[in-house]
Amino acid sequence: MTEIDRQKIDTMAENIITKAVRVKRVIETHKLSKLETKPTTPRIQPNEHQSKTNLEKSTSQKQEKPTIPPVTPPVDYDNELSTEEMQMFESENELLYNELNSISDEVKQMESKVVHIAELQELFTEKVLQQEKDIERIATTVVGATENVKDANEQIRQAIQRNAGLV
Repeated sequence: MTEIDRQKIDTMAENIITKAVRVKRVIETHKLSKLETKPTTPRIQPNEHQSKTNLEKSTSQKQEKPTIPPVTPPVDYDNELSTEEMQMFESENELLYNELNSISDEVKQMESKVVHIAELQELFTEKVLQQEKDIERIATTVVGATENVKDANEQIRQAIQRNAGLV
């Protein structure tokens, strides 16, 4: 696996993560927007024109009427999404799924290539060790052959000297 392949995989993974985070944010924003439907009671702020009695009346009215938050029915988020949003999410989901599958296939291919490289490296190591043994054997044979040649040369000199003495 080259550095370029690693960078491509990292880039694709970053893109997938970015898309997933974006989808998650959209869904969370949508959920939060549905949760923020609580009614708020307006606060009455005194101004220069309002009399003290009006302020006391409004305060006493607030105390008399306790506010009960309305009961909201459970929200079905699937029905709350528009068809356009659903189609967008489905298509994006399908794209992400296909991209994930293609990356998985690439990873499997790279994994098989790495296994094949490991097997070749093991074979290469065996051959190198075998060659080392062969070289040692050849070196031993060369040393023995060199000694034999020296001995043979010595015997030839002796034979020449004997023949020279006979003539």
